[in-house]
Amino acid sequence: MKCWSMKAILSILAGGFLIFYPRLASCAPVLNSWPVTGPNDSAAVGAARLSGIYVVGNSYQDNVEIRDIRQNLWRTISPTEIQALLPWMSFSGGPDGPTAVAVSDSGRQVFILVFDDLPAPDGGPSDGVILYDTYGDKLSLFARLNLFNRGDVFPLLAARHFKGRLYVGTASGGIQVFSAGINDTTGTLLETAPLPGGSPIRGLAIDPDQNLLFAAGTNTIYSASLANSPLTFAAIGNISDIRSITFSLNYGGPANAGLYVLAGAGTTSLFYVPVDQARGAQIFNPVVYLANLGVAYDVAATSCGRLLVGMHNGALMISDDSDPLLGFDGWLNDEFDQVVLFCKTLVAADGHGPGWVTDADVQQGWTRFHPCTPDGACWVVLTMMLADEIRHDTNAQNLVRDILVRHAGQASDGIIPQKTADGIFRHWMDPNTGGVLATWDPEFATLSTMDIDLAAARARKYYWTNTVLRSAASIIVDGVNNRAAYIDTNTAALYFKGLQGGGPDMTSIGSPFFEGILFVEQDAAYADPVIPLYARWLDRSQWPTAQLVTGKTVTGNSAGSFQAAFVNLYPSLLQKDFRDSASWRQSVDNLWYSHAAWNDANGPRFFTVFSAGTTPSGYNADSLSSHPDDIATFPSLMAFCASGNTLPAVAAYQAYRRGARQTFAGGESILYRRENSDPTWQPNSAALPDVVLGAIGLAELLKSGVVDKLLALDMSGNPIQLTPQGNQLELSWPLIGGWRVLESTNLASWVDSPDIPNPYFFNPDQPKMFYRITR
Repeated sequence: MKCWSMKAILSILAGGFLIFYPRLASCAPVLNSWPVTGPNDSAAVGAARLSGIYVVGNSYQDNVEIRDIRQNLWRTISPTEIQALLPWMSFSGGPDGPTAVAVSDSGRQVFILVFDDLPAPDGGPSDGVILYDTYGDKLSLFARLNLFNRGDVFPLLAARHFKGRLYVGTASGGIQVFSAGINDTTGTLLETAPLPGGSPIRGLAIDPDQNLLFAAGTNTIYSASLANSPLTFAAIGNISDIRSITFSLNYGGPANAGLYVLAGAGTTSLFYVPVDQARGAQIFNPVVYLANLGVAYDVAATSCGRLLVGMHNGALMISDDSDPLLGFDGWLNDEFDQVVLFCKTLVAADGHGPGWVTDADVQQGWTRFHPCTPDGACWVVLTMMLADEIRHDTNAQNLVRDILVRHAGQASDGIIPQKTADGIFRHWMDPNTGGVLATWDPEFATLSTMDIDLAAARARKYYWTNTVLRSAASIIVDGVNNRAAYIDTNTAALYFKGLQGGGPDMTSIGSPFFEGILFVEQDAAYADPVIPLYARWLDRSQWPTAQLVTGKTVTGNSAGSFQAAFVNLYPSLLQKDFRDSASWRQSVDNLWYSHAAWNDANGPRFFTVFSAGTTPSGYNADSLSSHPDDIATFPSLMAFCASGNTLPAVAAYQAYRRGARQTFAGGESILYRRENSDPTWQPNSAALPDVVLGAIGLAELLKSGVVDKLLALDMSGNPIQLTPQGNQLELSWPLIGGWRVLESTNLASWVDSPDIPNPYFFNPDQPKMFYRITR
């Protein structure tokens, strides 16, 4: 490497202590403090490989702190809680207590190795492994074993979790391998693997791409293939006085991937072993990456491209200044902006008239081939509203206006999107005629109508003062009629297609639960007979479920079968009743938990959520029940952020750091879909309904509350209000849910007045005028 020319400089860290470290000419470590509460010996650190969970075990206070990427403290596991599970232990404030942690790939599980020097009174193993479920906030005793029999020195032990197994390094019992699968809350010992020569285990690390386990003794590093049982270790090289090791494929810059070794009898240094050397493809020749670090105990690679180091009296987060990639917050902003660009490039694209929205973009070098759709138009409208709210995008409102004017049939070129007599839109449209495009399905689709209908209602509220936009939105919403006919009164099932002359296509019907709940909600807002049917859709107990993790049921439409993730995610982004429901929130949480468990059991390259999108063999709605090629769908992953959770965003950021972005024909570079087994494969196209939901999730992290403010609106409407304002009265009424104002001068004939501003201010002494708010 060319970056190993050094000079010493002084780093002053938060907390007031000084550290000298070598400055590398072009690959220089950058040190920042990581918060640890109170006095501490941070003897154990760990981090999720695929999401944003960071753990520090403090042997001085005998507790464990769990934080997110913004350093927010999620949980402190107290010594009282630890001793409740290991009641014979008596901690001294010295080296005993937490000595190592292993965090599962998703961050769902944190395994904590705890020891002291007292024997267990029942004659069993004297030490233990505690399991903390970070999502369920549950603490349990996972296993008992003998780790170390002294309390006066730090044992510098290690643990790692990978593909449903926990590897525990002990002082004299080798590596003990436990089952730690999806539903394992207690571990079963599967095998014990000593290192050659019987050295204490000083470090464990995983190379996920090559399925390798690295294990460090006191002075030697070994590797073993995890495909083999029992584990068979071969030496790869020597470093004296090893304290800990970690492996990363996304740390720092292009020349930083590899194995990092914390070593030194007194003051410690951090050594670097390049990937090919660690894998045995090159001669072992480590270099000092960071010298004179001080007294350090443990090191762990993070998903966000950094190294977490446990120190005497503190913890450090190390990055590298050669890293050319965006930091987490920079990426978060850029990913949102790139999706905004993705949307804009598909409006009036390729010579189409104003307001037409092409359904998908294609990979670079291809020519777009998708029709225009109301579905795509919906997702662009929602994205532009977010861009306006978050970025104050000056062009957003104009694009929304053009899209709604087009779909209201008011565009100046006279080309009108085709609809049925009931206002059900054609799905796949030719922008030159408004009819069906070539060989695409000529269906009139209720779900496409659902999309443009809900977008129009939300845009009408957000842009109420834009009279052209508001009028177009009202034409779209009011143009959908005979709504109750599209929902079966006996089963509450929704018809997918409409007939051109009116009424539903009786051969196209789907039973709950699926994303059609959005259509049913809209129908209930505008057609009172649908209200009890909507209530049935909202009653989660009526519909089938599936479960991967015991007790974590996810609602769908077929017992024991999962649906694509977007089915639960769409209403969690767009529907107030759904978001406000504890039962439905639990379904979404369980969906996240289930995907996390799948990742922990399978060790993929990327945090994988299964949802709909392009595959090597066409379009497929992947799910936990069926997922050919194990394709990670990043927009659905990011959509989970709509609850304010940063873990899915960090998981997506890890994918960005590993090169998962794809650049499309419009020049936008986004996270879409990647195959875990063949990351070189890229989709030939990406559709707006499959992309934008991720940006909505990220928007909530960029501006807390934006989803509820703009998108997940109360379709039933807020109460009508008449409020004195000085010498005037303010009349306001719901802007969504079908409410409208009528006016009259005689109380006999009423005229629809969509252009009356809301709120409306009037002088009580003005000439006689009557107003009626109705639905």
